[in-house]
Amino acid sequence: MAGGKILVLNPTAEMRVKERPLAPRVDSLKGKRVGILWNGKPNADLLLDRVGEILAERFGAVVAVRAAKPNVSAPAPPDIIQKLIQECDVVVNAIGD
Repeated sequence: MAGGKILVLNPTAEMRVKERPLAPRVDSLKGKRVGILWNGKPNADLLLDRVGEILAERFGAVVAVRAAKPNVSAPAPPDIIQKLIQECDVVVNAIGD
């Protein structure tokens, strides 16, 4: 406080949203290699396992990669991302508690 005045600071920042295009969609899942990326949240692995089974049974997809993030709150490490890019046509990710 200087000269009898109070300086009020606003700690909020403007939200900056980086626009990104949607990933291209596949016409069919038949024969496509699916990656399953679990973020580590409880029960999300069970959900993703079941989704993988359904994609295989109903749509002819093949679950090629199952990967888990080592940290729930951080992005997947580059090595996991690279594996998914190189070995998968489609990747499924989910959260759950």
